[in-house]
Amino acid sequence: MRIVVLIKEVPDSAAKPSLNIETGLTVRQETDNAIDEINERALEAALRLAEKSENSEVALLSLSPASGEAVLRRGLAIGADSATHICDPLLVGADLGLTARALSASLQTTEFDLVIAGNSSSDSGTGAIPFMLSEILGIPCVTGLSSLEHVDSQSFLATRNTETNVETLKVAYPAIVTITESFPECRHPNFKGILAAKKKPLQAHNLSDLGLEINPEAVAYSVVLSASQRPSRAAGVKIVDSGSAAKELAHFLMSKGLLDRG
Repeated sequence: MRIVVLIKEVPDSAAKPSLNIETGLTVRQETDNAIDEINERALEAALRLAEKSENSEVALLSLSPASGEAVLRRGLAIGADSATHICDPLLVGADLGLTARALSASLQTTEFDLVIAGNSSSDSGTGAIPFMLSEILGIPCVTGLSSLEHVDSQSFLATRNTETNVETLKVAYPAIVTITESFPECRHPNFKGILAAKKKPLQAHNLSDLGLEINPEAVAYSVVLSASQRPSRAAGVKIVDSGSAAKELAHFLMSKGLLDRG
């Protein structure tokens, strides 16, 4: 069984990256970057699946700048067998459509049984890429999973929590799944794994390698037209109860459209 884990390089959660007003993009060079935490959980899920099935391989796939190689090396040190890094100057600031096209083109160059992704990234939070890959590749996408278990070479079992129920699903390979924070945290790389990661295969592909011809003047389907810094937070309204606080509060809520005047 071959499992592909989608890895995203994101700014360290402890940092507060700024916004480039001209491009509308996050200035990632100001912070240390890391594997998104939900992707680490996805990697742990893949490793546990691989440990319970024979002849299994865990491969990483990431679309990121050159700095993303370090993130992939960490994933290899944790236990993945190989990695593919999609890196091209034309992909700087790529929108969801272009990102999905590039990732799907890479997936189409190799055989796989399962693609595991996080349910939503910590930097953009769209959660749309797995659905888009499913549409492009023509394979099912099962989302929001709380557990994942290999059954045989044809299918796997998964559970998903809804507001009222716990669903148990049986899904045929190949498929794409997204996991939630219900999955265990990822293991840490040990010294042996760090040394081994240096020798594991890490392929670098640009858009030309993937057979994608992109017009540099019209790279993305959508572009940022304008961006501005969020205004500084203003001081709140303070109401001191001198016998009319309830009336003042009601007027304040009505002024904000939070309370019906009727």
